[in-house]
Amino acid sequence: MSKSSELCISPPELKLLVSGSADAYSTTIDGWTLSEFYTPNVYWFDSMRCGSYRVTLTRELPEREDHGVHYIHGCYLAEALDRAWIYATGMPLSGRGHDLFMAPVSPPADWTSNAETVLPTDDWQTLRSRVSYLSPYRSMPKLPLESAVKALFALRDAGEVTNQIADFHQASMAMVVPELTYLLLAQGIECALSSYSEGKRTAIPTAVAKHLKHDLNWLSEMSHQRRETRHAVDKKTGVALKQSFDLVEG
Repeated sequence: MSKSSELCISPPELKLLVSGSADAYSTTIDGWTLSEFYTPNVYWFDSMRCGSYRVTLTRELPEREDHGVHYIHGCYLAEALDRAWIYATGMPLSGRGHDLFMAPVSPPADWTSNAETVLPTDDWQTLRSRVSYLSPYRSMPKLPLESAVKALFALRDAGEVTNQIADFHQASMAMVVPELTYLLLAQGIECALSSYSEGKRTAIPTAVAKHLKHDLNWLSEMSHQRRETRHAVDKKTGVALKQSFDLVEG
């Protein structure tokens, strides 16, 4: 019998407060086993006890197979699960790229630096890390993997436009360049608005509409009238850049 090893891909730990069922779920997709693990009462948060929650994607690697191909497939599956997680739980599985104020700092691609050895450790870690204020503490009615898997398959079965919107949305949340975050969101808004005529925009499902701070017409206008989005130049005034987002608009 050929020897085998196990390949594992996993996201960061979440600190989870579960109000209902804590029964763990596991399933197999494309040869990969997706499992969740929950240990209650590990962390304190705001006078509440949260558990340690982890997800793993694993598969056995027989000796005489191309392990690199399996790894590539696993990365694509992890990407699909990460995307589905947003729509199953309302938040990404891991942190955002950064939140407006600071992106990782590094020299251009293929350049080298000895900064890691000459800078203080804390400074180096800050400069190389994403700064994200998406909390690792979450509260959910049940363990979320099963719902995320259902969302994953729903996206697999969805049309091209829906999947393109999800791709723009997920990429915008992981992006570490603020201007590209807005551009990707603007692209997603354009795709989404194409599904709604003027008359249908008032019929947006309540579950979606309650999260909108502005109507779709305002979003459409912003996606064309700010320099970070789809059109940077104000053609009415010659060669001049459009106004930037302020923090409230952004």
